[in-house]
Amino acid sequence: MAESSLALLILGALALAAVEFEHGRNTAQIAELALLEALRAGASDHASPHAMQQAFEHAMRASQPDPPGLTAGTQLRRSWRRREAASGLAAWRLDILNPGPDSLADHAAPGRSKTGNTAASPTGSASAALAFFYQDLRHQEHLSQGWPQGKGPLSGQTVFEANLLTLELRYLHQPLSPPARWLLRLGSIFLPAQTDHDSGQIAQAGLWPIYRRASLPMASEAWAWPQQRLQSTDHLPPPVTAVLPDGASRAGQHPGGSLPGPIPALPALPAPPTLPVLPGPFPLPEEAAPSPGLPDIPISAIPDGPELPASSLPEADEALCDTLLCCPASPPAPRPAARG
Repeated sequence: MAESSLALLILGALALAAVEFEHGRNTAQIAELALLEALRAGASDHASPHAMQQAFEHAMRASQPDPPGLTAGTQLRRSWRRREAASGLAAWRLDILNPGPDSLADHAAPGRSKTGNTAASPTGSASAALAFFYQDLRHQEHLSQGWPQGKGPLSGQTVFEANLLTLELRYLHQPLSPPARWLLRLGSIFLPAQTDHDSGQIAQAGLWPIYRRASLPMASEAWAWPQQRLQSTDHLPPPVTAVLPDGASRAGQHPGGSLPGPIPALPALPAPPTLPVLPGPFPLPEEAAPSPGLPDIPISAIPDGPELPASSLPEADEALCDTLLCCPASPPAPRPAARG
């Protein structure tokens, strides 16, 4: 009896470990996908923190689907709030490692501002944009200026390295079972923190940190944003509007923003003219007149062609050159003599 209980205990522990391992692996894969989505949004939208946060949170919804009747992302946000209350830390955070202020100072695009509508001084890194266009020509210019390998004096980066958006993610994963969370708390006592200073606080809350880092080349000019870290406790302001030269407004921080104010209605088009009603009905002819055409000629009335004389047809072993007129007439070639 004791042996059976011990065997069941061991099998249950192995099954629980397999479930927890698969759950953590699935969460890590979703976090990696969400990190890539944040990179794509930032690379195409001037490294906008608002765009990266929205893309990350939208992709992380796959980790906790919502039941019918709830708004998308409700279950996930509730889970984040519980983890924040247990650990005192943000449930996730994204550190913008590159481009930084030094990158903008070394490789600022001249004549470009944060909104892209007014001119700015190249040295004003607080309102300048990162040089994105003609990177190869700028690199050659930096080499001619004496920069070692084209690297800036402040950032130590080339223009190609400065245009590489790099994010680092820390996501707090919560195991499914209480025994797994208890083991994490127990391990925090004997295993001191190595790299992250918050490791002990995270483990005491029964959470497991997932670390990922990824990079993606910029697909637009990176603007100088004040935020260098995004986290679940942040509530970024809504996208600001940039005034266009014609006086209209559009969303200047996130693509696809709605236009402010009602859209003016188009002028009414004039009514189409009414066509006159023709009198009717129109009787159809019972039998249509035959259309003029070629006269019908019976086949028997077609005369036969001249018959070729029998002597004009070649024999089976006769040369066809003279008959087919493919070459001038020539005497027939002599036949080879029969071998005895």
